[in-house]
Amino acid sequence: GSDYEIAQILINIGLKYSMIPDSAIKYYKQALKYAKNGNLPIIEIGAYNNLAYSYLDAKNISAADSCVLHAIQLARELKNNDWLSTLYDSYGDILIDKENFKEAVTWEKKAIGAREMAAKTQASDQVRLLETLFDVRSKELIIHNTETELLLQKNRLQQTRLWLALSVLFVFGSILVFL
Repeated sequence: GSDYEIAQILINIGLKYSMIPDSAIKYYKQALKYAKNGNLPIIEIGAYNNLAYSYLDAKNISAADSCVLHAIQLARELKNNDWLSTLYDSYGDILIDKENFKEAVTWEKKAIGAREMAAKTQASDQVRLLETLFDVRSKELIIHNTETELLLQKNRLQQTRLWLALSVLFVFGSILVFL
């Protein structure tokens, strides 16, 4: 059950060694093993993306290319537009290193499109969350108003009982005075 935490730690260590590509690659590969073992596709995508940049730093463009393409496939399967936008941007960086500027622009456009889709999804999720919070707040107000009404009714009932008791005492007092 600790695959997630170990993979995250290994990715963080890889980031610390980003200036030494060979060391970073070693940590990212270890993180990938844990991500695959623990069935953690989001961690796997992140590790592949970071691994691709380490390969770029090590001037191994073909390995970087294959890492990002694999990560793109995973992100597409998950329909994760947030990661897709990042990966498209990363692939654009790889294409720039390949000096394929025209195709890099195409991938950057894809990144912008995926970013817009991710933003729409996040906005829709936020609207649903706000609607839920509003609904909960409305119900809290209804409960509060109901509690207030119950307290007022209880107070009126006590006042009515008091007046009834005073009326009964007045009647008995009047009868005693009359007798």
